[in-house]
Amino acid sequence: MIDQDTPMFDAFEADLRKTESMDQVAATSAAMAWMAAALPVLHGVAMSVHEFTTDRLEYDLMKSGVGLPPEKRAIGPLMLSGATNGWIQKTERVFESVMPSNHRRPKTVWRSMIK
Repeated sequence: MIDQDTPMFDAFEADLRKTESMDQVAATSAAMAWMAAALPVLHGVAMSVHEFTTDRLEYDLMKSGVGLPPEKRAIGPLMLSGATNGWIQKTERVFESVMPSNHRRPKTVWRSMIK
C-alpha cells in the first residue's frame, strides 16, 4: 500500500505544478498564436455537440486548417480558456481515445454550456 502522507504525495504541490506548466506553455508566442486561431474552433465544437473529448476538437482543428498545437500540452490551456469563457465544463467522466497515437488512453469528457 502507498503511504499518501509521504512528501512525494502532495495534491497542493501537484496542482501548483500543473498550473505553472500550463502557464509556461500558454505564454510562448507560438502557443499564443495557435490559441488565438483555435479558440473559435473550440467555440464551434461547443455549439455543435453536447459532449466531446479533445479527440473531436483535434479533428475539427485539423479540418479547419488551424492544425494541432505547436506543443501538445497547449490543448490544456485552450480547454481552460473555453471553461473560463463559460463555453464548456469539465465532467468527471472519461472516454477512451480513438486516435491511434493516443493508444486508447482515457480522455476527459467536456460538456458544452452553449447548446
